[in-house]
Amino acid sequence: MLTVLAHFFPQLTIGIIFLIVFIFLAYILSSLVLPFIPTNKKKYSVNSIVQKNIAFYIKSNGIHTDFALRLKSEVYDWTEVLDMNDFDGIKNENTFITFGWGDKGFYMGISKWSDLTLKIAFDALCMPSQSVMHVNVIQKVPFEEKFLSTIKLSFENYKGLCEYITSYFKLENQRPIILSKQGYEENDNFYEANKKYHAFNTCNQWVNEGLKSEGVATPFWTAAAFGLFIHTNHSDNIFNKLFFQRNKSSNNLRHLSS
Repeated sequence: MLTVLAHFFPQLTIGIIFLIVFIFLAYILSSLVLPFIPTNKKKYSVNSIVQKNIAFYIKSNGIHTDFALRLKSEVYDWTEVLDMNDFDGIKNENTFITFGWGDKGFYMGISKWSDLTLKIAFDALCMPSQSVMHVNVIQKVPFEEKFLSTIKLSFENYKGLCEYITSYFKLENQRPIILSKQGYEENDNFYEANKKYHAFNTCNQWVNEGLKSEGVATPFWTAAAFGLFIHTNHSDNIFNKLFFQRNKSSNNLRHLSS
């Protein structure tokens, strides 16, 4: 028996290595190809007759993407969902609130890239892991972001998007569960979240699914941030912008057609 196992073990090891390499290459290929396959393109084209009444933003540093919405609008009031006493600063009609979803270990353990370790990266991508919501209250539209796209939706679809975001908060006594004093700064907080994070369900795919559910033209699937921005009206320089340039002002905004 041991002789048989010793004979097949090298072949088995080689087979496993080839399988891992194949899966890795297939994932990379999918990450490069699938973002270019659009959804909802015909339903909500540039010339769509659907009335678009309310605007919001998606913002990205080129790696991670967040939603940026008004704290209060005609459609949704986030002060009824979250306790604003957990955030410092003035809240008025110009205040925005941003939402990101992601791996708990990566999100809360990495405040700067030097904190990144191979274990954290491996666990985030290769193992289904616990997720968190990251919420930040800001006083203006974040024009300084590397990527910022304006999206307009009907009141009904905007409400649907807000409900999609809200559904990812894990609740206790009907309130989101805050992770006390775990934010990066004074105006942001982390909350326990629903769903598991893994290589096929990334922070950018979370944004993608939210937009897709409300009819926005977005990728079929995207692991990376760039997939959310190649379906803008003027996406010809997306890769140049992604790897070589940085937005300097609001004049460089790209508008995502919904």
